Amino acid sequence: MNKFVKRIAQLPLPVKQWGLFAAWVGGLVLAGVLLWGLTGSLRSRIVLVSVNRVLDRSGIPYRLEGPISALGKPGRAMQLGSWFTLRNAGGRAVVFPLMAGPNTASALALFSPEGKLESLIPLGTNAVQLFERFPAAVIQLYARRAEEANSLLGALPEGGGT
Repeated sequence: MNKFVKRIAQLPLPVKQWGLFAAWVGGLVLAGVLLWGLTGSLRSRIVLVSVNRVLDRSGIPYRLEGPISALGKPGRAMQLGSWFTLRNAGGRAVVFPLMAGPNTASALALFSPEGKLESLIPLGTNAVQLFERFPAAVIQLYARRAEEANSLLGALPEGGGT
């Protein structure tokens, strides 16, 4: 160990500075990855509660029940957004972002137990405004992406999706 420390001490100062900087950045990235990975259930719970609150205020009868785990699922299906089972409806739903230039808002796609897209619901005032500005082709594109991702997920598990 002593030889290693002596070799490090003999390195030029810029090399040592870049090494410390790289270690610092690597530590930040590692901390971020751990934080993101370990807070997944908390983030899903926050999305579930906030979407149910929006649905309740809008008078829409659907409610999200629980998250659908991404483990063992095709990667492309999970790229769309966060998937949830529907309470009392037997289907599933996905919360995903709508993007138009610098504007971003959330939307909800509801699927029947048979896997058919029932509706796309903008979540919030900003999302409603984006929906109104989008051409019909863009909304159809989001609908097709949601249907494709739903078909990749396959059948719902017996006890829901948690």
